[in-house]
Amino acid sequence: MVLARTSRAYDVLNGIGIDARIEHYRTGELSLCERHLPCPDTLDLLIMDRAYAAFWPMAALHHQKKSFSIRVKANRWKPAKQFPSSKKKEQLIEVGPGNEAVKPA
Repeated sequence: MVLARTSRAYDVLNGIGIDARIEHYRTGELSLCERHLPCPDTLDLLIMDRAYAAFWPMAALHHQKKSFSIRVKANRWKPAKQFPSSKKKEQLIEVGPGNEAVKPA
């Protein structure tokens, strides 16, 4: 039985954890991620797995002038779905909030 959820921000260059959290098992991964966001320096590159591919963490990191790379599910993001057939080696895309991220007025 799962009783807790853990999350850790890890410095892969130096092989050390820079922030760790343990919360109630119902706490979402994105909520834990939010608590890590102040940790990386503006010169760091934050690498995140696809569970964190949501508009608000991207917007928060952009606002904080932090560099990041987030793996995404190809079937969830249209640009990611189209990328393999483009034969490009890299592509920069602009991401906006989806309908689920926009609150009604």
